[in-house]
Amino acid sequence: MKSRWAPVLAWLAACMPFVGFWSYGLTDLDEGFYGAVVADMLRRHDWITPTLNGVPWFEKPVLSYWLAMPSVALFGGEFGARLPSVLCTLLAAAVMARFARRHFGDGVALVVPVAYTGSLLAGGIGRMMMTDPALVLCLTAAFTTFYDSLVGHPRLRLWSAVWLGLAVLAKGPVALVLFAALAACLYWKCPNLRPQFRGQWLLGTLIVVAIAATWYVPCYLANGQDFVQKFLIEQNIGRFKGGDAAHTVPLWAVPVYYPAVIALALLPWLFWGGKGLWRTVADRERGDPKTFLWLWGLVVVVFFSISGSKLPHYALPAVLPWLTLLLASVIEEKEAVNRWLPMAAGWAAVTLALAQGLIQWYHKESFAEVQAVTREIASDPSPIVLFRLGGGGKGALGANETSHPSQMFYLRRVVTQTDDMTALTVGSSAKTVMTRSDALDENVVTYLVTQGWKASPVQLKTPSEHYMVYRVEPVKE
Repeated sequence: MKSRWAPVLAWLAACMPFVGFWSYGLTDLDEGFYGAVVADMLRRHDWITPTLNGVPWFEKPVLSYWLAMPSVALFGGEFGARLPSVLCTLLAAAVMARFARRHFGDGVALVVPVAYTGSLLAGGIGRMMMTDPALVLCLTAAFTTFYDSLVGHPRLRLWSAVWLGLAVLAKGPVALVLFAALAACLYWKCPNLRPQFRGQWLLGTLIVVAIAATWYVPCYLANGQDFVQKFLIEQNIGRFKGGDAAHTVPLWAVPVYYPAVIALALLPWLFWGGKGLWRTVADRERGDPKTFLWLWGLVVVVFFSISGSKLPHYALPAVLPWLTLLLASVIEEKEAVNRWLPMAAGWAAVTLALAQGLIQWYHKESFAEVQAVTREIASDPSPIVLFRLGGGGKGALGANETSHPSQMFYLRRVVTQTDDMTALTVGSSAKTVMTRSDALDENVVTYLVTQGWKASPVQLKTPSEHYMVYRVEPVKE
């Protein structure tokens, strides 16, 4: 392999784990909600207030929606929804490759993008519509430029502020907490860097505030105290304190939860570079880039271990620094092209097979049927009622299928979601009602008859075992 072709081959290999990311529908976990919000914001032509089925929905800040809205408008479907995550993952790898080239040489920089996208966690999350890839990109750019401002020109700190402001738009105030913790750790552990901390802080703070204010201020003005309560208090402070019971783990698992996630995310490099990593950490010079990368990953893991809410992808911002540290401990310049790059490309192919196969299977078993029926009724001009679609049991991976928010992404309009049978007879116009096969029981039919309504099954082109569609309309006298 000629070294002049190595960068091209490396980036082709880095893109490999994302092949086919558009080939299955949205999963009804987080990306189903995010896709539905983007579709609703596009429908309403509103770039400020995230809404779900016409109702304000403040679970996440706006950056991922801003990235996805033009993409969905231009490309549509799953390709448009997931493309920003793919691009953010690749750009984060590019930012770290640039940092690695400056501090560790061309060999590490060559392998970083392939190893990162080939990480099971980064490759899996990167091919889904999630907020984490945008956060990782912003934090990676903010943290690396901050370190470079300490060992180079202080004015680079202003670029760090720009990216930190975007990080606040990506995931909220947690970005500021992580940055402050990392800066404090560097100041404490690296006395030789302390003189370089001076300068640009006031202007940098103003930049962060100005960028964050592009959404926080107009969203508050449009929604008032509801925005403060739902987003800042419930979704940020409440989740950190463990208010989200669905995303907690037993107390005994707290110390090992994120180390186990990170260990899986660092495969197979942990086997090759584990000993070298510990030796590097033990022998590091205070203030060198290896210290910085170690503290970066440690801050992320400790913070989310303390947090009451826990999900595997919360650890994603720690993968890139620790992966780069592993690579720096095992790669010599002359080995990168002929040894480590093919290994990284081979693992990227494994990640493609696992991510594509597992997610596609999961979608087929859990969501394909409901989405196929939803797509068929999307063009129906009648009011649509989604009736008693929750409580359908557990999905292929054991997740409770209490709702299918991705339906809103495919329907692209406000619909009625209800378990109350009286909603079927509201108004005087006919309705298209989608429900589970066993939900329109004798009690519902009796109620409709007593109210002077009838339900007629609609013949679907889509084979469906678990869902039915009815035409519910008043009986003509």
